[in-house]
Amino acid sequence: MGFLLALIPAIAWGSIGLVSGKLGGNAYQQTLGMTFGALVFGIGTLIVMRPVLDTKIWLLGIVSGLFWALGQGQQFQSMKYMGVSMTMPISTGMQLVATTLAGALLFHEWRNGRDVTLGILALALLIVGATLTSRREQTDDFTTQSGVAKGLRTLLISTVGYAGYT
Repeated sequence: MGFLLALIPAIAWGSIGLVSGKLGGNAYQQTLGMTFGALVFGIGTLIVMRPVLDTKIWLLGIVSGLFWALGQGQQFQSMKYMGVSMTMPISTGMQLVATTLAGALLFHEWRNGRDVTLGILALALLIVGATLTSRREQTDDFTTQSGVAKGLRTLLISTVGYAGYT
């Protein structure tokens, strides 16, 4: 049962691009919808859990939320340029690289040479996997070169937002 419960965030988060694409709207409307959904969930959690919220928590929450909004909005924008099936693997890979490097550099999670070697190897495999997953056939006209270039630039900004949120 715990395993199924653990899958809920991955399935829900992974389906955001598909669901938002079907519901329509531009990137700003989709981000606003996600934000209102998070607000409703947060208010529910506040009522049920009653956490202590001091000034530091409020400030960090606001800054974190601003970074999240930047990341989410730019990710939705990238989906318009490149499509969901190309955006999501690249975005996920970029986020994993950014958060892994943040953990290694800021929190000193890589303590010795073995950790650094395995970490760099894992990141390289992750980048190769994300690249292969998002690869399109030569005959596919769904995305243009300019759309992919715009989408990749947008994803870089999105990754900065998500890394700041983390």
